[in-house]
Amino acid sequence: MYKDCVSQDEGLIRITVGDVRANCLDILRRVVFLKERFILMLAEQEVAAIIPIREFEKLQYVKHQLVPRPHDIYEDAYYYEDCADERGIHCIDLDEWQEEFDEVLAEVHENDELFGLLPPKSLAGKKFDVFMPVVLMMNVRHFWIPEYLFYEKDRVTVDG
Repeated sequence: MYKDCVSQDEGLIRITVGDVRANCLDILRRVVFLKERFILMLAEQEVAAIIPIREFEKLQYVKHQLVPRPHDIYEDAYYYEDCADERGIHCIDLDEWQEEFDEVLAEVHENDELFGLLPPKSLAGKKFDVFMPVVLMMNVRHFWIPEYLFYEKDRVTVDG
């Protein structure tokens, strides 16, 4: 079973891409009900994160609070070019996720695309709105908040 192959620390579960591919439904249940966060590993490299959609919303809120608000509109591109939320979220259902897992992972890892996973109508006996994603798969580099944002926020606060 894949539980023997995972690494847990920092409140995260590191798991191989193959184990996720083989256990998509179980991963979905654990993210939705237990609020677990998975970091996908490919050849010992972190490539993607699977997190609850609410956590993604919180991450985006924190990033927007940390990014200084420039007064010059031409600086917007400098500060916001790396913001993941400026892109759309591709919403797919569980069957699509399982069938096209490798393609989805490639889009996430190589092109920084965001994929929201739509739940089945019933998951573990609970009813869901099948039009709202409950889980998000994102490039792992957008999952971490860069330290420079904290330093920049402190600098602007002190200087401003």
